[in-house]
Amino acid sequence: MQVHLEGMHMVAYKSTDNLNNVVQSEKSQRSMLTKYFNVNRSNPAAHEYLYREFPEHFTWNKSKKCWKPRMVKRIQIGRLVYANPAEGERYYLRIMLNHVRGATSYENLRT
Repeated sequence: MQVHLEGMHMVAYKSTDNLNNVVQSEKSQRSMLTKYFNVNRSNPAAHEYLYREFPEHFTWNKSKKCWKPRMVKRIQIGRLVYANPAEGERYYLRIMLNHVRGATSYENLRT
C-alpha cells in the first residue's frame, strides 16, 4: 500500500500521453492513501480501521482507483511500503498511519 507525502504520489502514464493532460487529470490525483482519506470522510464505519487494516474490509479497484466495501469477508493482509528513517517526513507519515484510525486528511493525521 502506498505511503506518500501530500501531492507526491506516483502517476503512471504512457509515453504517447500529453503530460499536461496527465497532470491535470482528476484520476491522476487519486492514490490508495488519498482515497483512504476520502472513504473515512464519507463512511463512519471505516473510522475503526488503520490504513494497513483497510484491505481486510475494502477492496482496491485499480481501474477506477477507489476503495469498495469487501463483500466476502476473508483475511487479507495490507502491507505498507517501507520507509527509511532517513526519509524524514515520509517515515513519520508511515508511523502515524500505523497508529491513527480513521484519518480523513494529512492534517487530521498530524493532529
